[in-house]
Amino acid sequence: MAYVYRHIRLDKNEPFYIGIGSDDSGEYSRAYIKKERNKYWHHITRKIKYDIEILLEDLTWEQACEKEKEFIKLYGRKDLGLGTLVNMTDGGDGLINPSEATKDKISKTLVNYNKSMPIDMKIKICDNVSFGVISAYNKLTNEEKIARRASVVKGWKSRSDNDKVNYADIKSTQSKEVWSKRNNEEKDVIFKKISNSLKGKSNISLKNKKHTKIKCIYCDKQGGLNNMKRYHFDNCKYKNNGI
Repeated sequence: MAYVYRHIRLDKNEPFYIGIGSDDSGEYSRAYIKKERNKYWHHITRKIKYDIEILLEDLTWEQACEKEKEFIKLYGRKDLGLGTLVNMTDGGDGLINPSEATKDKISKTLVNYNKSMPIDMKIKICDNVSFGVISAYNKLTNEEKIARRASVVKGWKSRSDNDKVNYADIKSTQSKEVWSKRNNEEKDVIFKKISNSLKGKSNISLKNKKHTKIKCIYCDKQGGLNNMKRYHFDNCKYKNNGI
């Protein structure tokens, strides 16, 4: 017999997914399984605890499909701006053994959802993922952190010079490709974040800072801003020699 279930995020106590399953064991395995979920379901469950509730049971498969549609309509799909659910279809698709047409429909829906997602939300998701990685690292003991850093350094040193050059070229190419695929709106948001982070730190722009040379008033030597500040002016060895 078939059943209808929902997943509830505990931080907000609100449903974020409606699904259906069918098994004769009474274990409701489809409701608890984490495989074959969309990436937006995983975005939530990776960082937030959730509860599982069986809404209806002892249904035929056709009845379960109809009830799934009703509940999805009731709570509303998030990608359409109608509610809280991360379901990517209106339900009733029978995704235990989806047809090729259904798979194609889901794929197109995911692509359109990603395109329609506001840039602020995309950046927020990236920030949350980065925050999760940092949080996991901070939970390690000092010994574990030292061992991890040592393994990274050891792995890098073991590479040949050609491997290091090729790796640098590949990373540079990949970065350029990723940047070129961003639209102007995304680039503007990133530039704005960089600009805000630099406010009050320096009157020199990033572009000019690398190439700006200044002259020491005590020894007339010229050089880059950081080195000159470190070794000259008040720290110049000729400061007290009258030169």
